[in-house]
Parts: sequence; C-alpha cells; structure tokens
Amino acid sequence: KFATQIELDLEHVCCILSFEIVSYLTAEAVNLCEQFELAIKLDGNNLKPSKRRLHLVVTAIREFIQAIDTYKKSAQICNNDKELLDNLQLKICETDELRSLLVLL
Repeated sequence: KFATQIELDLEHVCCILSFEIVSYLTAEAVNLCEQFELAIKLDGNNLKPSKRRLHLVVTAIREFIQAIDTYKKSAQICNNDKELLDNLQLKICETDELRSLLVLL
C-alpha cells in the first residue's frame, strides 16, 4: 500500500506485484477460511484471532489489486510496464481459485 502512496517506481515493486504473490495470498486465504470454519465448530467463543488473520489476508489481496490499478493509471508508466500490468491483471481475473475464494467468503 505504501509503495503507491510514496510513488515508488514500478521497477522497485515489480517482484512483489507478481502472480506468485497473489496466488500465495489466495491459498493462504482459503487455508484461513478453513481454519475459521473449524474454530467455529470447535471453539465458537474465541473467533477473534481467526477473524483477524482472515481480515488481514483479504485486505492484502485488496491492496494488491488496488496497487496494480494505481500503477496502471500512473502518468509516468511506460508502455512495456503497462502491458506487464495488463497481463498480470488478466491472469488474476482468469484465476478460478480467487473467484472461488470470493464466493467462499
């Protein structure tokens, strides 16, 4: 989130804005959803830690997507970087796991 606020060049964050990172975040979110469901069944009284972890990973996914959008709208971005971000965005949109996660949530 802070990378877009302080206007870091895309070259400094391109290794973070990758499909591998969003795939990891998605897998982690699915895992945390499963843990949350188990916590409800086993100990319905203490759900705060599970809810907090799930909220953090969903927030991370949201900020990841917002960062891509912010960089795409930047006036200083070259055509090559814009194309890379477009391809990343398209790849994310085609990911069944992320869409399934949103349904699961």
